[in-house]
Amino acid sequence: MSTSGKKTASKKETVSKKSVAQKTTAPKKAATTIKKATAKKTSVVKKTTAIKKTVVKKATPKKAIPKESVENLELRDRYIPDEVDIVRELPNRYNETRLTLMMRDPEWCFFYWDISDYDISYHSLKGRRISVRIFHVFGYDITNGELHRELDVNAIYGDRYINLAMPHAYFIGELGYYDENGRFIPLARSNMIYAP
Repeated sequence: MSTSGKKTASKKETVSKKSVAQKTTAPKKAATTIKKATAKKTSVVKKTTAIKKTVVKKATPKKAIPKESVENLELRDRYIPDEVDIVRELPNRYNETRLTLMMRDPEWCFFYWDISDYDISYHSLKGRRISVRIFHVFGYDITNGELHRELDVNAIYGDRYINLAMPHAYFIGELGYYDENGRFIPLARSNMIYAP
């Protein structure tokens, strides 16, 4: 082989070595550049999400829950009974002047009464004789009735039973008091009842 042939062969070898080296280093360089690019992207993404989080935290401050809503939440967990479950105690009186009759059976009648504070002061009922009179009536008019029973109650409110002992009859009651002259002054008239 001649010197010129050796030179061309050595040039070919060096060129081929360089090309092989370039081929092997090119993928390494590409891989490192890709890694660097992805690292930059992820760091940028992390930075932007961190910025977004801080912005969100600054934009929406925590609100204090009012005491009323906390109490409502506590009440929601507890059992709240229905209206049927709640036992309400009846008042002693309703402060209305009234008399109500009800038949218990063909002979016995139940009645309750109440006198308002206004009527007590207006008629000055303290110390007076308060009575309930029961009339046996013929029809719906008390004027054509006759006095059947009278009962001194001497209380501002209350309830009692009375034996009427007259089946198949209509009755009306009057609540009132006796004045100084012995006249009966009615305060309230009851409903009409029928004894079967």
